[in-house]
Amino acid sequence: MLSTLDDAVAGWLDDPLAGFAVGTFGAIAEFLHPPGSTVTVEHRPGVHTATCDDGAVRIDLRGPVPDDVSAHAWRRPTGTDGWTHAVALCLPDDVAAGPARRTVTVLGSDPDPLVRPGTLVDLGLGVGHLEACIRTTDADLVAQCEAASELDGPLVHAIFHAGAARVFRTAVGRIEVETPIPPVDGESPLGPHTHLLPALLAHRRTHPATDPVPDGLVPVASVFPPHPHHDALGREHPYDAAADAAFDEVMAEFGDAEELEATRRARAGEPEPDRADLSPAARRGYRVGTRCAARSS
Repeated sequence: MLSTLDDAVAGWLDDPLAGFAVGTFGAIAEFLHPPGSTVTVEHRPGVHTATCDDGAVRIDLRGPVPDDVSAHAWRRPTGTDGWTHAVALCLPDDVAAGPARRTVTVLGSDPDPLVRPGTLVDLGLGVGHLEACIRTTDADLVAQCEAASELDGPLVHAIFHAGAARVFRTAVGRIEVETPIPPVDGESPLGPHTHLLPALLAHRRTHPATDPVPDGLVPVASVFPPHPHHDALGREHPYDAAADAAFDEVMAEFGDAEELEATRRARAGEPEPDRADLSPAARRGYRVGTRCAARSS
C-alpha cells in the first residue's frame, strides 16, 4: 500500500486545488497553493515537497518506520446539506510520539528549512505528536523567547509584530508558513496559514471527535483532495461530479468499503435501511450519499 500512497500523495501535491494540514485539535498549519504564485514541487521516493514564497509542505512517508504509515480516507456530513472529506496519514500512538515540550524552548538554528533559515522556537504546547514552532532571525524575539516559560500574551504580541514564520512538524509532515499572522478578527490568507485556538487545545485531542480515525492511531498529516462543493477554504462552488467520482476512487483505495457502498447506494436513490442495522461508517455513507444526490440534481 505504501507505493500506492506514495503515488497518491505525489498527485495531490501536484494538484493546485488540494490542501494539506499538519497539527492537532486547536493548532494547525495548512498549505494551499496561493493563487498566482509559483509553487515548486519535488518528488523523491517516499518524500514529496512543495515550496513557494509564502510557505512549504513536505510529506515524508518513510516515517520512523515506513510500514507504520497508513492512510484513512473518509467523508462525513456537515451542517444541514454538506459534507467534508479528507485523507488522514496516521502513525500508531507510540510511534508518533515526540518531545511534547510544555515550555517555550529555543531549539537553535533550523537544521532543515524548506523556505529560509532562522532560529526555531518550540511554543511549548505539550502535544505528543506535534512540534508547533516559530522561526525567526529577530535576535530580540529570540531573547524574549529564551526568557519566557510559556506562550503568554506579551510573547504572542511580540511574535505577531515580528512576523515570525510558523513551522509545524510531525514524524511524517512539515508545513512552513511565511505569511503574516492575521489579527484575531482578520481572515486567513489564500495560501499557507495557521490557526491557534487555545480553547480547543485545552481538550487535548489529537483530532476532532467527528473525524473517524481508527483507535490507537494519530493523524500526523492530512490531505484534502479537491472537494465537489467547496474549495480548500470552505467557500461554496457549484457541484463538481468529477471531484466526487475522484474521491470515490480514493475511498476505494484508502477508505471503509461499507461507507463507500452506502454512499453509492444513496447517491443512486436507494432509501436508507433501518439505521439500527447499519455500522457507523454505513450511516455516514448514506447521509453523505443523500446529500450528493441532492447537490447533483
